[in-house]
Amino acid sequence: AFQIEATAVTTSGVGTTARTTVYAIADQSMAPTFTLGVSPSNGVIQGVTPVTISISGESCKYGASIASRSINADGRSSGGSSLSITPISNGVIAVSATVKDSRGLSTTKTATFNVTAYSPPSLSSFNVSRVDSSGLPDAEGTSVKFSVVWVRGTGDTGGNSCTVKYRQAGVGAYVDCGEVISGEEYGITGVAFSTDYEYEFIVVIADKHRPIEKSVILERGFFTLDF
Repeated sequence: AFQIEATAVTTSGVGTTARTTVYAIADQSMAPTFTLGVSPSNGVIQGVTPVTISISGESCKYGASIASRSINADGRSSGGSSLSITPISNGVIAVSATVKDSRGLSTTKTATFNVTAYSPPSLSSFNVSRVDSSGLPDAEGTSVKFSVVWVRGTGDTGGNSCTVKYRQAGVGAYVDCGEVISGEEYGITGVAFSTDYEYEFIVVIADKHRPIEKSVILERGFFTLDF
């Protein structure tokens, strides 16, 4: 609010004064300004690539100050100057940011970026057991049967693979069994898995982003003595 006063004076020196109050209104042209940034804005992979949304270069007019900030993207929000997310959705992701000043004026900016669909492969089960030379279950067997159940990834995988390797637990290099097909049973009969030792089996499911590993221990054989 501003008060304006006017005085009129006659030639004889008689004066009259009038006063009135004027209110200055801050309209939207005085709203704060800022820059909205998205980094990276391309090449983003669903569930893999971290993205930072930021507010920078804020400016207020005629003595106002920043009162609040907000950023929203992919179902998440922040009340600060930045928001870091790893997108859980794919396709076009909408981003919005709002800056409000001490007068109650606010500015909102929006942006979008694209997310490439990606779902990683997953492991359902990995079973290893001792069998006899015919492939029948045998707690004292020196042959092995194993199977892996896994699900291929989709989207930006760059291909999927599943391999199995083994070694005597904690000893020497691994022996590679090569790629395996989900749900099929594989037997190793040409190698004697001594009942005196444990053996470590590892399955590796991989695509171009990250591998999944799981290890299973083939226990020592046991003997039943019947007295």
